[in-house]
Amino acid sequence: MTGMPDAVGASADAPHPAGYRPVQRGPAAPPGAADLATGQGTATTTVSTIVASRAGRVSVTVVNNSTTAVILGGPAVTTGTGVILPGVVGTSLTLSYSGAVGVITTAGSAALSFYELY
Repeated sequence: MTGMPDAVGASADAPHPAGYRPVQRGPAAPPGAADLATGQGTATTTVSTIVASRAGRVSVTVVNNSTTAVILGGPAVTTGTGVILPGVVGTSLTLSYSGAVGVITTAGSAALSFYELY
């Protein structure tokens, strides 16, 4: 369209400086999750499920509220198979996962909280 200004106010018909490249835009970001759920639990030396499975879950974040390290994984996680969440208050791990999240400690207990987007 002749005479229409571009993003910087110059005419669309005006020549651009050497090396000019129009901005390339990627695909639109997916919309956010519709719902949020939160909860708390305790990890001990016996495996337990901190977050139940949920079809359609976008992500789940588990937060360590204690100074005891926690091992996270599936519902049958062991101290030798999971991922460690260090024993630092506020340390968190976000997973893009819809299955159940299991937790266990190597000693003692740890208070945990979580939030899931679905």
